[in-house]
This record gives sequence, structure tokens and C-alpha cells, in this order.
Amino acid sequence: MLNGATRAELRAPWYGFRADLAIAAQMGIATGAIRRGKEAPAGAAAPHLYLGVSMSDQTILVTGAAGFIGFHVARQLLAEQRHVVGLDNLNSYYDPALKWARLSTLRADSRFSFVQTDLADRPFMASLFAKHRFALVVHLAAQAGVRNSIHHPHAYVDSNLDGFVNVLEGCRHNDCRHLIYASSSSVYGNNTKLPFSVDDKTDHPISLYAATKKANELMAHSYSHLYRLPVTGLRFFYHLRAMGSARYGGFSVCQGDR
Repeated sequence: MLNGATRAELRAPWYGFRADLAIAAQMGIATGAIRRGKEAPAGAAAPHLYLGVSMSDQTILVTGAAGFIGFHVARQLLAEQRHVVGLDNLNSYYDPALKWARLSTLRADSRFSFVQTDLADRPFMASLFAKHRFALVVHLAAQAGVRNSIHHPHAYVDSNLDGFVNVLEGCRHNDCRHLIYASSSSVYGNNTKLPFSVDDKTDHPISLYAATKKANELMAHSYSHLYRLPVTGLRFFYHLRAMGSARYGGFSVCQGDR
């Protein structure tokens, strides 16, 4: 994990997801004490953690909500009685039918609302953040894929760079308490040192996709420094798709399916 603020700064505005997924454990920010945050005062309703206001009343934005990771994060948040706005552009990078199937599950919960838009739509993104003033943002949407970035570079610039700036600006101007965003193991390039470490140099990305993810890390660090925005980046490696792909039949291992 890549923390753009000191550990002490991250204590107050964060809380634990307790999702039934490996990535949710990574979202706990390093230690049990930080993962739990501040315990609720006497008489406060469980299981919500105390953050100065009731988290049950605040809406969380999950971008890429129709993707594998976004779907499971949104579903877990709903199970914890959170209100969730899911955002996705539902593009055809892989079969949209799988994305719609995930959304139909999420939409069964009245606390979930869905927005179909492109991250690069600056006016719409600004209005969305201004309307909801999200306390927490889990930004998982991106144009994924190493090989695809060779043939469609502009799609990666639009989504992963322009779109990421729109998310950062939305957080900055609307008092977001924590931004969690997806980076990628692709930033390690041709690194042969194992195991990988967050301390390894990542200065030589070997694909445009990796370059955009490295840029995201630098952009997030800058916003954290300039505006004291707590940010956490997650460098995802390979993961299982829990709702099987029609293309591969059943379960498959893939990278970047968000």
C-alpha cells in the first residue's frame, strides 16, 4: 500500500471495511489499531465506527462498481448498511453482460444507486461530487490491460489520467476524508527482485497502462501533500473473477478486471 499521508494523519478519517476479500484486508492500512479507527463512544450504535459523524448517514462512492473488485467492495459495504453510489461506464473491454449481472445484484439493495458515465466527463464528475460530498471514495475504475494500451492509447489517457484528475479534484473540493485508489503491479516493470516491495523503484514502466498507473501514484501523492487529502493506493496483482467470464467459461485468473 502506498500511503500519501503519515500514519497518524490517516487514523482519524479512516475505518475498516471487514470485507470478505483479500483486498479488504489490505485496505485496513497496515495495523489492527489503524484498521479499527476510533471506537464508538458509549451508547453509540454498532457496528459503525466513530469518525466524528455517523458513517451510516454518509454515501460512499465506488467507481468501477460493475467490475469484479468494485462489485464485491460495493456488496460488502451494502451488507454493512452503508449507502453506496456505484459508477461505471460499462464499456465493452470484456462482455458487458457480466457487468450488468453484477449490477442487478447490487440494485436489489435500496441503498445502492448507479451512475453510468465516463470518468473523463469533467462537468458531470464535478456535479456528482458536489451533490453527494462523499466522505469516502473507493476509486477502482480504469481502462485496464497491458496489451490493449498499445493499440488504444487515448482510451488510457482519457480514463486513467484525465479521469483520475477529475476524481482527485472532486475529493479535494468536497471534503473527502479518504481516497482509496487502484494502482497495479504493472508499475514494477521488468523488476526481477522477489518478493516485490513498496520500496522497490518503479521508474521504468514498460507499457502505457503501467505508465498511467505510475502517474496515478504520483498525482495522488501530490494532492495528498498539497491539500492534506488522505490517500491509499493498492497495487493489485492477479485475482480471481468470482463471477465467471463467458469468454473463458467458469472461473479464470486475470489482471486488471475492474
